[in-house]
This record gives sequence, C-alpha cells and structure tokens, in this order.
Amino acid sequence: MCADSRPAEGAHARGVWARQVTASRALETVVKRFDRAGIDTLAVKGVVTTHTLYRDTTERPMTDADVRIRPGDFRAAARVARNETGWRIEEWRPAYGAFVLRVPGLDITVDVESVIGAPGMCSLSIGEMLSRATRGAGGVDVRVPELHDHALLMSVNVFKDKLALAAPWALEDARRIVEAEEFDIDLFVDRARRAKVACVAWIVADWMVRKEESATWGRIRQKLGAERAPRPLYAWSFRRLQERAPEALATRVLARVAADYPGMWVGALGHAVAMASSRTTRSSALGSDLLTTRFTPASRASCSIAGVASKTARANVTCSVST
Repeated sequence: MCADSRPAEGAHARGVWARQVTASRALETVVKRFDRAGIDTLAVKGVVTTHTLYRDTTERPMTDADVRIRPGDFRAAARVARNETGWRIEEWRPAYGAFVLRVPGLDITVDVESVIGAPGMCSLSIGEMLSRATRGAGGVDVRVPELHDHALLMSVNVFKDKLALAAPWALEDARRIVEAEEFDIDLFVDRARRAKVACVAWIVADWMVRKEESATWGRIRQKLGAERAPRPLYAWSFRRLQERAPEALATRVLARVAADYPGMWVGALGHAVAMASSRTTRSSALGSDLLTTRFTPASRASCSIAGVASKTARANVTCSVST
C-alpha cells in the first residue's frame, strides 16, 4: 500500500503528521550516526508501518521511533549515544539490551533495543532480520524488516504487552500486516515455528479472531492448530490471567516463558529478574556505570527456579537480590 504523506485536514491530523515528521528526523539522525560507528540498525514498528500499511498516514499515531541493533553492538551504541553532543539516554535497561534516547531539538524519543519482545522470548535474532532487510521508510534511507519478520516482531510485541494492554495502533498494525497482498500465511507460520513462538502466534491469532474478527488471523490460527494451541495448557492459563489480571506478577512471569522451547525459559526468567532488580535509571544518575554494565542474564540478581512445568509453563521463582 502506498502511503499518502500529505497532511490531512484538521488539527488532530496535522498534529499526527507533524509527530511523524519529527520521528522520521530523529530516526534518520540516529541511524546515520550509528552507521558511521559501524552499527547496523533496523527501523521497526510505527516509523515503518505508517508508510506501508496506511494509505492515509495520519491514521497511525506516533509516540516514538523504534530501532533494533545486534546484541553485540549494544555497548558500542550506548557509547555513541553518551558521547554525542546533546544526546541524552533517558532510560537505561541493560538487562534487556535496551535504552531510550533523546536527540536535541526533536520532541520525540528513539527506542534502541537488541532483542525481539524480551530476552529469551523469541529465537529470531536481529542479525537474521538484518540479513533479509530491505531499505527505505518514508523517505529515510534505513533498513526495514522483511514483511513476515516484521509481522512476527509485531506479534511478539503485542503478546508481551498482554494484548489487552497493548496500544490500539500496535494491534491495528498487527491486524493490517497479515492482510498485505504479499503476505504468505504458510511462510509466516513456518517462521513462527522456527523462532520458537508458534504458541505466541496462536495466542495472538486467537485474540485477533475473537476481538477483531480477523479472517486472515483466523486462517493463521487454523494452520497453527485450529482450536487447539501448540501448548494448550499454557495458552489457556495465559488467556485467563491476561483477561483477569494483565498487570499481575503472575501474568508477567508467565509471559516470560512463552517460547516453545523449555531451554529458553531459564534465561528469560533470569533477564526478567535482573530487570526487576535494577529498574529503569535516569541517565543523570548513570555516571560511569553506563558503559561498564554488562549485558548479562542477571547482573545483580541470583535466581533459583524451583520448578518449571514443560506443559503448563508455571514457574516458582525465588530470587535473592544483592545490593
């Protein structure tokens, strides 16, 4: 779908359009600087979908710009952000290989992340996505994901946000992308299985069928197991928690063991514990810790997993946090 980049009539539409222009400028600024440092970037989500999924771009609100980098480039990217004049890291999340960056003169942030969803949730890597990427997002010369990779990333993201709590425009992106003319359901299902997120894709598909009446997502659900999820007890447990208490600790823990492969669960929970033990820190308080913090599963926490049931994905986690 070709987007119409002209601002629509009305104050609200003009405001949305102005926000999108600002996001594109912030994206271009960050991408060019990272390129000079040898850091490959991938633009994702709204800065891309605005121009690929909407004929009228002002239908898609914009809150920030999102880029993904390889985990191995995380510290180098943080070093660039810290040393660039006027740039400010507003949120620092080393346990997730992520930070939020603000560029001077532009009233919008850039989310820099190095994983899909959360660590240990999806085995599709940023490096693999970069290998299939194309270029161009609304006039900005930046790498953008291959269609099915992007659909998978969106699915994992709305799942991570517990669906009911996901931004309406993120859900709309997920609804629209599977309706693209070149979208191949079989390819998407195969990629979800290879990425160990077939159950996540089924849960998202089931939500889209029940809440959005999406026929295409219905066909995806059919391919993934029809009425029976790939991990039926997990899907049933997550749906009950997500609908009754989406912000509860139990729901957040259960979301972290969403991968189809049990071997990924321990690392995922370790990262979650590390994140909980060192909540977002403002850049003004970072000091020298910014570049010395290591991207490890649990830099300040030790976590013992008392039990993880392979079918129900229930975990009894006890953690001791060192201060």
